[in-house]
Amino acid sequence: MEFQEIERKFKGNESVSVDLKQPKVLVFDVLAINGENLGEWPLKYRKKVLAKQLNLGQDMKTDLIEAGFFQRLKHLESEEAIGEIEKLQKYSESINCEGLVIKAAGSRYNTTGTRSSEWVKLKNQGMFTDSMQDTIDLVPIGAYFGKGTRAGIFGAYLLASYNTRDGVFESACKVGTGFTKDKLDELNEHFQGQVLTEKPTCYVTHMTERAKPAVWLLPNAVWEIGADSISKSPSYSLASRLMTQHYGFSSAGLSLRFPRFIKTREDKSLTGFNKLTEAQLMSRHVLQDLLPHELGTDSNEIFRLYKENLDRKQE
Repeated sequence: MEFQEIERKFKGNESVSVDLKQPKVLVFDVLAINGENLGEWPLKYRKKVLAKQLNLGQDMKTDLIEAGFFQRLKHLESEEAIGEIEKLQKYSESINCEGLVIKAAGSRYNTTGTRSSEWVKLKNQGMFTDSMQDTIDLVPIGAYFGKGTRAGIFGAYLLASYNTRDGVFESACKVGTGFTKDKLDELNEHFQGQVLTEKPTCYVTHMTERAKPAVWLLPNAVWEIGADSISKSPSYSLASRLMTQHYGFSSAGLSLRFPRFIKTREDKSLTGFNKLTEAQLMSRHVLQDLLPHELGTDSNEIFRLYKENLDRKQE
């Protein structure tokens, strides 16, 4: 169950029993114990320490699996392994999990932020299809510097939806997946000449200082973005006015859950925006005159999609 769904069902609902209000917590790893750092220990040994600390019983393997900790693959590097993974994925879908994380038994806990083939995330594609079956077009308005293999270039971007009614860009999500290395290099080169000296007043965000992008960008591109669902978020400003009007949320907007880059919408090219000055971006009235009526997916349309899905769940 999503966090937003838990909040909607249980917050202030006295008819729900105390047991149902208590989410289940699955402790799946241990990184330190009694002051000793276990991060460099292989995963299979950390699992044994965890089982011992939680008193899981004599049949450690069975208890760990039933408790939701892990399932060891019997066949490695073979077609049988694919069948095992598919079976586990179907089971995870049946209990409404988001997917699997496949880890090498000898892997250490990676704290560097770099990508590794020792841990692979396999998401269930069908879990949220009823809530977001189509892609959404958004505008990159900020960029974050990458880490690891992406060090030295922009590795992720802050995306926004243009609110045609209010004449502002409302932050929607941060996207760092879906890019090839060549695409990241291409985008990094493209945006070097689009960096602003300060955040324009027409960029509306609810972000903390730590979460803000390293640089702000001119709004001169439209990207097609895929995601699993649209959810409530206190970190983004997308449709926040409508969220207040309809649901009474004073400090929450909407965001895309697990966003991923699909492609640049060349048919919605905004190359003419390269001539915009920062002064023009600071004036909402001037901006409304310069921008096309449809600039990606309007925030009001995204709110409509969110509300329709929420209404279906309440039926």
